[in-house]
Amino acid sequence: MNFSYISSGAFSLGGCSSPIVLTQNFYIKFAVGSMVYIKAKAEIGKLEKIIIKKVNRNTLNNTQYSGVSPTIVYIDSLNGAWLENELCWEAMALSLSIDYYEELAQYNTNLVMQCK
Repeated sequence: MNFSYISSGAFSLGGCSSPIVLTQNFYIKFAVGSMVYIKAKAEIGKLEKIIIKKVNRNTLNNTQYSGVSPTIVYIDSLNGAWLENELCWEAMALSLSIDYYEELAQYNTNLVMQCK
């Protein structure tokens, strides 16, 4: 699997000592430029691919809270916004599509058997 590493966000702590800068690191599943597929369409037998143009990291009111994980939003080349669980790699999309068509073929076979 292809994971990317992005570091963003910073704040500094100060006082009587020298300032300390802390950064937050997070992992994303799909990098910019990745060709991914829409999972919901793959589940109904359609393979629709998109290209990731931008990765946004959103948090509640853009404030970092302890224990609150940021939401990763992927922007595609047509400016559509996608969450990570709405996208998948090609292998998973093919598997979901094949499963759909196998279930459809089984349903049709059962339907024909009932008509006899």
